Amino acid sequence: MKRATRTFVRAILLLCVAAGGSFAQGTAERVYTIGVGDLLRVSVWQEPTLNREVEVGIDGLVVLPLVGSIRAVGHTPSALASILTDRYSLYKRDISQVEVVVIEYNSREIFVIGEVSRPGRYTFQEIPDLWTVVMEAGGPTTSAFLSEVRILRGEGDAMRTISIDLNAYLLGGDREALPRLQPGDTVYIPRTSVVGADFLADRVVYVFGEVARPGMYLVGANENLVGALLLAGGITPTGDRGRVRIVRDESGQRVVTEVNLEDYMKRGDVRGNPILRAGDTIEVARDQETRMRLFFDSYSSGLRMVSTVLTMVFLYDRLVENR
Repeated sequence: MKRATRTFVRAILLLCVAAGGSFAQGTAERVYTIGVGDLLRVSVWQEPTLNREVEVGIDGLVVLPLVGSIRAVGHTPSALASILTDRYSLYKRDISQVEVVVIEYNSREIFVIGEVSRPGRYTFQEIPDLWTVVMEAGGPTTSAFLSEVRILRGEGDAMRTISIDLNAYLLGGDREALPRLQPGDTVYIPRTSVVGADFLADRVVYVFGEVARPGMYLVGANENLVGALLLAGGITPTGDRGRVRIVRDESGQRVVTEVNLEDYMKRGDVRGNPILRAGDTIEVARDQETRMRLFFDSYSSGLRMVSTVLTMVFLYDRLVENR
């Protein structure tokens, strides 16, 4: 009887794992597929001498010892690892596991030029929205003209230009309104030519996250954190006052400082209400309770399934014992 119970439990757990896999696909981020130019680390567990770092060629292939050329483009890292495991095991039967890790996402590169702190080439596992890419490049300089940002996109032999009023987005705070970036895009931030615009740019800060009105705000000299948050309508009930981040450009380096606003509000600690600088970005995170609630909301169906399976196992075990 006990053996029958164990068999039944195994069958139920296998069903649970299978269902959980499809559930995870619905909640997890999109699986990355390998592209041309990606740099891969291939690790053969039972034979470290075969470990390699290889770049995916323009033909979509990688060249590895023993297996030779093999197609990588279009496969996920885990799928390619499975293929390589089968190939290597033909030469050495004790090879049972190969790991493939993408260490440079060169097939998803974005170029940022113009009035940003760190112009250059940036690669991403998943290409984010335009503003996130601009902030990755150190954020706009005080001379940036954000009303005429351009995305330069190659389409065959032609070059397409997409103009975006990034100022309008910042004032509205709607990231979904921004055009989606594609691999190979170039983001160009032009320099302002408007008289007096530099004066206004010297007083701009950006406020995002759990605030009533995310966006760009003009602030006075020696403006502090609380003042900027009040301009943005204050922190929402789901905001974490203990985890407010200030992102600042320091000589071309992106420096992130986490501030506990509760220290200022409850104890008057001035370190919890620092003076801002032009170009600072303020990000208010969600509080832990909200994050936990969202987590359990996302996984509630999976948890209910596990609970049902355990109940079935318990009832079946009791029936077997009663016999």
